[in-house]
Amino acid sequence: MKHLNLLALTFFIIFTACSKEDNTPTCDSSSISKVIEGTWRYGTSTSQVEFKADKTYTDSDLKLYSCTSGAYNTYGTTTLEVICGGSKFKSINVKGISCDTLKIQVSGVGIVSLIKK
Repeated sequence: MKHLNLLALTFFIIFTACSKEDNTPTCDSSSISKVIEGTWRYGTSTSQVEFKADKTYTDSDLKLYSCTSGAYNTYGTTTLEVICGGSKFKSINVKGISCDTLKIQVSGVGIVSLIKK
């Protein structure tokens, strides 16, 4: 009986010690383009900006520029460019990137965090 208990205890330890593989997707924050897609909250406000995979954006509260929607481009880790009507554009300096936060320099305001929802 002692051997049976010892054998059961051994199997219990082996199976509980082995963890399942972690299939959590990792985030690559090496450039703006790798994290930009999705909906972001503008600073501490309730305003939201959405960047879509087709390189368009929606900004209902006009937080980034003077258009509620348009196109966007990203350049490495430093620049987010928003475009209105094809000819008007604004370059936004990006001061920091993580998987869930973009720190951007906003004229007349300073550095504002875009927080991913």
